[in-house]
Amino acid sequence: MNFATWSIHHRIPVVVLFIFLSFAGFWGFHQLPVANMPDLDLPTINVTLSLPGAAPAQLEADVARKAEDALATLQGIKHQSTQIVDGQVHIQVKLFI
Repeated sequence: MNFATWSIHHRIPVVVLFIFLSFAGFWGFHQLPVANMPDLDLPTINVTLSLPGAAPAQLEADVARKAEDALATLQGIKHQSTQIVDGQVHIQVKLFI
């Protein structure tokens, strides 16, 4: 006698097992921790450009603005920051998920 035949002939234990497993599933679902405001790490793009020996004013005009304009075409940008030091431009772009 296989399980299907036994289940047809003995309905009460099958129904009780189904109800027990349903309640256990609902109880387990309600025990799951849910955060209203979860911590997220946004995807980040870091770009470093260098032009050795260039002054920060020249880097801003020749390098940083062109790179910022090119990155501004990306979809879903949340925040963009640029840092210019002697010979280097650091651009950080945070995207929406």
